[in-house]
Amino acid sequence: MHPAREAICRCPQCRRYFCRECITEHGGEFVCSACLQTLTRRTAKSDGLAHGWLVVPVLGSAALLAAWFFFYNIGQIVLSFVAPKGMVR
Repeated sequence: MHPAREAICRCPQCRRYFCRECITEHGGEFVCSACLQTLTRRTAKSDGLAHGWLVVPVLGSAALLAAWFFFYNIGQIVLSFVAPKGMVR
C-alpha cells in the first residue's frame, strides 16, 4: 500500500509484501489488514457455532431430567399417602 517504503514482511494469507505500517500481528503471525478482517470475520462466525449445536440437546436433556425428578417425587409422595404400609416402597 506504500510502494515507496521498504517491505518488511510477507502476509502468509495473500502472499503479498507489506511495510511496517500495513502489517499487524494476529495469532502469532503477521498479516495484512485485509486478511485480518477476513480472519476475524471467520473466527467470529466459527466461535458462534462452535458449541451452538450442543446447547439445545443439553438444555433439552436437563429439562427432561428435571421433569422426571419432579414427577417421580410427586408420585412417591402420593404413594406414601395412598398405599397401605408394606405394599409399595
